[in-house]
Parts: sequence; structure tokens; C-alpha cells
Amino acid sequence: MSEASPRTEKLLNDVAGLLRTREIVCMVTGEKFNIFRVLNIESREFFICKVLMELLSPSGSHCQGSLFLRPFVKNVLGLNIPDAELERAKVSREYKTSQGRRIDIVIETANYFIAIEAKVNAGDLPGQCSDYYEAAKQHCFDESNAKIVYLTPDGREPSPESSCGKEICVSFRKDIHEWLSSCLGFKEIEHAVPVREIMRQFLMTVESFTGIAEEENMEVKELIRKSPENLRAAFELKSGLVYEAVEDMRKRFLAAVNDKLGLHGTFKDEQGNDLPRDHAVHYEYDKMPGVVVCLGSGEKDTCVSYYFTGGGKTGLDEFVGKLEESRGKKFKSGSHFGNFLYWEYCCTGGKESPNLYGTNPNDATFGLCDPEKFDSFVDDCAEKIKAFLKFSPK
Repeated sequence: MSEASPRTEKLLNDVAGLLRTREIVCMVTGEKFNIFRVLNIESREFFICKVLMELLSPSGSHCQGSLFLRPFVKNVLGLNIPDAELERAKVSREYKTSQGRRIDIVIETANYFIAIEAKVNAGDLPGQCSDYYEAAKQHCFDESNAKIVYLTPDGREPSPESSCGKEICVSFRKDIHEWLSSCLGFKEIEHAVPVREIMRQFLMTVESFTGIAEEENMEVKELIRKSPENLRAAFELKSGLVYEAVEDMRKRFLAAVNDKLGLHGTFKDEQGNDLPRDHAVHYEYDKMPGVVVCLGSGEKDTCVSYYFTGGGKTGLDEFVGKLEESRGKKFKSGSHFGNFLYWEYCCTGGKESPNLYGTNPNDATFGLCDPEKFDSFVDDCAEKIKAFLKFSPK
């Protein structure tokens, strides 16, 4: 064992401890479950504005009146509008102007017209903010009460081509994040569980597309730079040892399945070339010439595939028909090694298929570090292959 090994092991243990703590928190709070992420809308401007408008509206389905609007106007926008006026405010989305443009969100009160232009990923359009400001002025007796809010992830200013020079620049990262966090602490929603939960998930969504969530990794980074020994250990791990460890796991896995089946020897392709067993294992089906079962791990998953190498095609269609009948399903066709008959994922615990290439390991891959899970996965894969090799097309 090299001199660096003890410090590397200590660093791994410390990092693992942090990750286990984080995982326990996720299990208890369920914070990994986020409807915005599940629906793949966590950075979609349309949906972000829709949720924001609903929260700001005194007549919103949250049934909290102007509870969320008041701190938004006062603390985020810095405007001093009476509470009674905000209670009767109208909040709308996709507000159509006389020029045919649509403002993302509009807050209308007896004296104020507040136009909010939100940008998550989109860029500015020529004259956008200036046109919105002109539209706002048309609705106010006092032009100073016409407001244009430019809301972006980082609070940047609009482009000169779009700007009217009157924008209130607001950021999702700081202003909206602080506003949502403060609203979550209101006693009024203590028992409004659905409202509080959606707001919490919306807060996490903001953290995701503004980069705040990435800062969770700062704990690990701080641990690495805590001492010279930790920093050296991190560089040693970066040298490729992690990838090599996963590669070794794949080779050990394939060898274990091969030993479980008791089938040895080198498989040759149609050209007579040896196929290496450290990337996949192949077994010939002696009841049908040219039919082969292959166990391999690709860049995303581990699967068992059945294919026809091309020698002796007589009776292949009949064979495939009977094989489909025995499995109770139609096989997928393709061009993998000639005539591709069928493939199926090999999953750990029936949930996820491990990727045994070191460049992109997944949770199922990490799970195979557990000897019991490793052995169970080997048994499952071997049984899939046995079921095929024992098939007799009568």
C-alpha cells in the first residue's frame, strides 16, 4: 500500500459521511421529489411565471389573499403601496398590450400598474421593456406609478435595444429566493400544507436554475481544501483510479456470471476473431446454429441480448415465432450483430440497470459495491441466460 493510501481512504470516508448525512435528510424530508423536476419544467419560463403569478394574486387558489404580494411589493420591488390597495390588486399573466406584445405578469392596483418581464433562458427582444413601460404609463394618472420590473436569474440589466432606462432589476437568485424563504415562515400557512409544499418545491426550483443548488457541493470542496493531505488525496483520485475501479467491477461481474453458468472458452465472431470477455460474454445456442446470447454493459445499462450471427438462417422465422410465444411478447428487431432478435435490461432489485463503464456510473453501479447485491445481480443475469439456453423450439 502506497504512502498516499491512508489519506485517500480518510478523505473518502469523510466525503461519504457528508453524502450519507445529506441522503438521510433527503429520506426524512423527501426533498428530492420535486414536481417541477418530474415534469421537466424547472427552467421553463412559461411555467415559472404561471406559478409566480398564482402566488402573487390575492385571488389565487392559495386562498391567502395578499399575504405573498405584500412582501413582494415592499421588499422585492421597494414600493410603498398601502395594504388595502394591494388586497384589491389584480394580477394577470400574458397581458396583451395595444402593440400586440404580451407582458409576462402584470400587477394592477387603484394607482399602480406594474409590468413584470421575466427572463429565465430567453434573450431580450428589441424595444420590449420600453414598450411595456409605455403600456404601463397609459394606465396610470401619475406616470411615476408606472413600473417596469426586469426579472432575471442574476438581476442583470436589459440590453440597450430593449431598455427604457426605468427598469427595476430583480434577481431570482437573491430577491425571489429571499422572498420565497420569508413567505415559507409565515404562520398563516403553517397548516396550509399543499401551499407550503409547492412553495418549497418552487424555492428548490429557483435554486436549481440559478446555480444555488450547486453550492451544496461546497461542503465537499471545503473538505478537500481543508488540508494539504486532503488536496493531495483528491488529485490522486482524479488520476483515473475511480474509473479503473468501475472497470475492474465490470470485469469481475462478467467473470462471475461466466463461472456461475460454467461455460468457458473463447467466442469468435463471424470472421473468426476472438471477442474479449472483459467487455461482454457470449454463449452459443446449440439448438439453433448461429443464434447467440450476449451479456454486456453499455454506456447506460447492462442487458442481455439475443441475436443471429448469420450462419444457417433456415428455420429462423419459425424459431423466432416460437421464442416469442414462449416469452409471451414480441421481440424488438434491429441490426445488432446481424439479425437482432430481442434484448432486456438486467436491473438490480427490479429497478435500475447498472452502467459498468467508469465514465458514467449510476446509483445501481454504486450499489454493486455491496457483496450481497453484487451476488444477487450475478444470479439474476445468469438465470436470464439459462432460461434462453434451455429453450427448446419444439
